[in-house]
Amino acid sequence: INVSVLDAAGNLNPEAAVRISVSVEGPAKVIGFGSANPCCEENYYDTEANAFEGRIRAAVRATGAGRIVVRFRSESCETQAEILAE
Repeated sequence: INVSVLDAAGNLNPEAAVRISVSVEGPAKVIGFGSANPCCEENYYDTEANAFEGRIRAAVRATGAGRIVVRFRSESCETQAEILAE
């Protein structure tokens, strides 16, 4: 799941180095989370990371059938993605 940090006008903010956390509800787990910043030493198995050039990505694997909710949070906002795994 790709996440972009947007400014007030809805444009990508490549200057944003926002700290973002990810959580999952339902039959799934986060198998990787990070920004692909070549200079950081963050662990891709952590549930918190800094956005790089305004972007971050989560790899989520379903572990069963059902409704999955993936939430992304920062100090200033929260968003979520809903997935139905069959």
